[in-house]
Amino acid sequence: MGQDSDDRRRTSSAGRVWQDHKDMVRQALRVSIPWFTFVNISFALIILFRH
Repeated sequence: MGQDSDDRRRTSSAGRVWQDHKDMVRQALRVSIPWFTFVNISFALIILFRH
């Protein structure tokens, strides 16, 4: 059982190899910017329509 979880951990991180720090940052921003945009717009709409 412990070995299965170790294998799962290794396979999930094996595909995430970046050339350098900039590539890692770009990939993280590419994933997180849509989420931040959604949260920001949702918060703005809540403030706008609260009255």
